[in-house]
Amino acid sequence: MPTSCLGAYTIAIESGLEDQDPQPFAWFQKAMEMSGTDGPVQKVELKELLDKQVEWNKHSRKVNDLLSSGEVRLLLPFRRCAPR
Repeated sequence: MPTSCLGAYTIAIESGLEDQDPQPFAWFQKAMEMSGTDGPVQKVELKELLDKQVEWNKHSRKVNDLLSSGEVRLLLPFRRCAPR
């Protein structure tokens, strides 16, 4: 159920509805209340979040460097869109 509340909140945010209606925030609060320690919503200290951001930036930079240098390939699955 927390994922349903979080999904509804995300759709409202992406649609720009959070300023017009207080309901999306209530959905987020409900998802937070129903979430366990593993999420999907977790309470963390700002410092912890910033530390994770630094780690993510390093990881992202490494992946981009590996792709740019050709050391790894990017494989993307695709579906043929044209009729056969």
